[in-house]
Amino acid sequence: MDFEIMLPVLIALILVVVVMLTTRRYRKSHSDYDEMQMMNRDKGYKVGFFTILIMLAVEIFASEIIGLKLMDVAMMLFIPLMTGVTIYACYSIVKGAFFAINDKGISYTVMIGVVALCNIATGVIRLANGSVFENGIITFDGAEALVMGIGFLIIAITSLIMMMKNRKEAES
Repeated sequence: MDFEIMLPVLIALILVVVVMLTTRRYRKSHSDYDEMQMMNRDKGYKVGFFTILIMLAVEIFASEIIGLKLMDVAMMLFIPLMTGVTIYACYSIVKGAFFAINDKGISYTVMIGVVALCNIATGVIRLANGSVFENGIITFDGAEALVMGIGFLIIAITSLIMMMKNRKEAES
């Protein structure tokens, strides 16, 4: 395994273990979602799912009908999936349905931010090494870390913005 892949994976695994241990220790009670949160999560799933379908249809049209080959097949499948997950998470966070009632989401936000930065760092290294493109086409093996990093960073930023907004509302 390459060092450029192993170091971020190792850091992420250590962070996940630390977060899991600390959240278990400090969890006050069993976390649940109320009815409004469940409805908003369902809407988030729907929005994410239809985003995936629309993106796949556009990619298939561009690739097969027009003949525009920008990326390999794995990347064509991965980008809509990561976009759908990102849209679901951001929609749920904005609607207050991503985290359970008793969960403030701070540890998750920090963890997802660190994972995002590790993935972006790996993606930038791969971009600098020239492994993102092969024969003018974006490859999954080179670009998946960058796509994941961007998606997770958007989720972390959305969560931070909502935490600050909720804190301001609680203070006033």
